[in-house]
Amino acid sequence: MVNCIVCGSRDPVAVGFISRLALGNEEIYSLFKCPSCTQYFIEGYEDIFISLNGQDDITWTQGPYDEKKGALLANLIKQCPDPGNKFCECPAHVRFFKEI
Repeated sequence: MVNCIVCGSRDPVAVGFISRLALGNEEIYSLFKCPSCTQYFIEGYEDIFISLNGQDDITWTQGPYDEKKGALLANLIKQCPDPGNKFCECPAHVRFFKEI
């Protein structure tokens, strides 16, 4: 369960996700929108491929993003033909990571 990082609501709605390969690790960015405060935010997860010093996988949050920016990010995810493909280099995939 994910809580809104702005208002603490327990009802954020998953909008979509997109992943990428970064330094050998897969990063998965899940975009959420909170119906209570209308803000968007990202919950990230990094799957550590080779753990150094016993480091576990990492999770984080990012944002908030207002309606305009959140809608842009959601649209970029929808434009990508395969958002779960960490090797995708389509224009929407590339732009998503430049925008965040």
